[in-house]
Amino acid sequence: AGWNAQGNLQLVLKEFPEAEASFTHTITKWPQDGEGWMGLSVARFHQQRYFEAMAAGKRAVELDPSEPNYHFALGSAALEYALQFPNPHIHSAELNLAGLQFVRLNKIWPKNGDVFYRLGRAYSALRNRKGAEDNLRTAHELMPRRHDVALELAQALAATGEHAQALSVVDRALKANGAAATLHDMRGELLRFRPGLHVSRLPVA
Repeated sequence: AGWNAQGNLQLVLKEFPEAEASFTHTITKWPQDGEGWMGLSVARFHQQRYFEAMAAGKRAVELDPSEPNYHFALGSAALEYALQFPNPHIHSAELNLAGLQFVRLNKIWPKNGDVFYRLGRAYSALRNRKGAEDNLRTAHELMPRRHDVALELAQALAATGEHAQALSVVDRALKANGAAATLHDMRGELLRFRPGLHVSRLPVA
């Protein structure tokens, strides 16, 4: 427990290698400690070692399938592992693993926008356009000031040819996040498809 407390503090301080060492002490001495495995997963995740983070997350879930945070750690690691590749859909096993964790969490945390966002990204990588759009819409409703969520939703809408709605999402997001360069870039790309659109007249359905 002492090593876990130290590891959690180090995570807060963003001392990720040190946190990894602390949680490694825990699981070495108490290999059945799910919290230690989850902490190890999180520490590795923040060092962009997603495959190793996924392995630790799987072990945490095996030890206690009822703990939502373990599923979140596993799903996040599996998702980022797949998304780091140029063609993430090839890594469908990891994307489906991530999706299963977030679908489960949606029932437990129905107001957690980040879960919907991550599930939407997983579906997008799997080329499930409806799943991506539905979950990213919900994420955007729950986190309207997150410009990364708005950007993902706009991209999902544009992928299905709904450029008007995509422009409306970007326009609203720009009002809340005017300095977000990625939103300005996305707006320019969308206007190249439909230069005659007036964003303010195009509400999201």
